[in-house]
Amino acid sequence: ITHLHADLVARMNAANRLAPPALLCDSLYDSLIAQMEHVSSRMAVETPSLRLSHAQLFAHARGIASLLQRTTPSAPNDCIGIMLHKSAWMSITVHAIHFASAAYVPVDATLPTDRVKSICVDALIRVVCTRVSSREQCPEEVASLAVDSIPLQAATTAALRQAPTDRGYVIFTSGSTGRPKGVVL
Repeated sequence: ITHLHADLVARMNAANRLAPPALLCDSLYDSLIAQMEHVSSRMAVETPSLRLSHAQLFAHARGIASLLQRTTPSAPNDCIGIMLHKSAWMSITVHAIHFASAAYVPVDATLPTDRVKSICVDALIRVVCTRVSSREQCPEEVASLAVDSIPLQAATTAALRQAPTDRGYVIFTSGSTGRPKGVVL
């Protein structure tokens, strides 16, 4: 093994070492908060148009969670749709939905309208988080929240706590053998 390879292996091993005991928590929410506090000033999201530290990402996610709680109050384990491409907004929104004590359901905007409606009905989705440019693809039967139109803000209410047994997300099968089925994780 060359010196270059040895250095690469050492860096990979360092990155993959176990989390400090303070970061090992009982729930996803607690783990996210502990990790954010551990690396709050480090860059979490960096795109050509958006740079956020972990602290900024979490503040914005809590702000969206607060807005979700005020506009479409949900009980723990309720499902909120997420119709976003892989982006900084997806990361922010997934955290926001967890901070709202809900589960997210990925909804592919390229699916036929009937399929999108059936996913929303089956998962009891009352709101879909999306972007301004994708709002028209959301079913009329559910509310839509354009997360990219919300100014970066701090939370106005406390994030709800999720229990270790709460849903993280619900993903629907392709439906190749009939009607798509939701799988809860």
